[in-house]
Amino acid sequence: MGEGILREEIEKFIDENNLNDKVILHGELFGGKLKEIYEENKDFYEGVIYTDENVKRMLPLDDIVDLCNCLNNSAIGGGSKSELEKFLRTNQSISDHDSAKIKSKYRKIIYNIKEIFTKQDLEASLYSKRTHFISLFLAVSFVIPYFYILDNPNNLKEDLLDFIEDQPEEYKESVLGAIRQKTARETRVKSINKVVLKYAVELDKNRFFGETLKQKLWRKHKSICQICNKKIRSIKDASLDHIKPWAKGGITEEDNAQLAHKRCNQKKKDKYEEYIII
Repeated sequence: MGEGILREEIEKFIDENNLNDKVILHGELFGGKLKEIYEENKDFYEGVIYTDENVKRMLPLDDIVDLCNCLNNSAIGGGSKSELEKFLRTNQSISDHDSAKIKSKYRKIIYNIKEIFTKQDLEASLYSKRTHFISLFLAVSFVIPYFYILDNPNNLKEDLLDFIEDQPEEYKESVLGAIRQKTARETRVKSINKVVLKYAVELDKNRFFGETLKQKLWRKHKSICQICNKKIRSIKDASLDHIKPWAKGGITEEDNAQLAHKRCNQKKKDKYEEYIII
């Protein structure tokens, strides 16, 4: 969808939902970040979750506003017009830092879902329906700040597919209501959470190693970085790295620690934690 068409559709969304023009900033919702989230993820769900008609009706952007509101509040929202309007008004001048934080959360959730399901997997399953996809999205969003869920993605995928093909009665009943009925949505998310948590590895609450251990490993490793195998000039340039990454369930204990350049540790951290919500 071209930028001109997108802007035109956004304005149509505002008109249809009785939103005041003040909720837009330079013609775009949510400080301009809504379009970025939409563009970044559209190849994954367009034609699967959303039909061309859905796109014309602004449903993807509508749902992104709804989901960003949930992520911003770390809670399941009902997605009513008044709730979304309040969210948009509050965040029409959102800071770059805060908008980047929400955008990053959204990206991390989509990444985890992509690691479980290919686009073809989604297309062939009931998760291609908006109600189920949104429920899956929210279920993942509330688990990954505290757990690593990709230890066995294939088995997790099979269990999620089994679940959605043979839904418990409580879940079936929750689908009968409106897609944004809060109580029904909470029921769906809770049900999917139970499946996801079977494969979840809890992240260590203690994230950082202590200075005493750093000094001990500085001597033990003779100031050699265990990642690049080069000498570290000063202990001030050294850090302790989780051998099994913290973001993948590694514990913060001496047996899982190694000396590393700060830059080497950061590079490894960026690789594994890009899609973990901290």
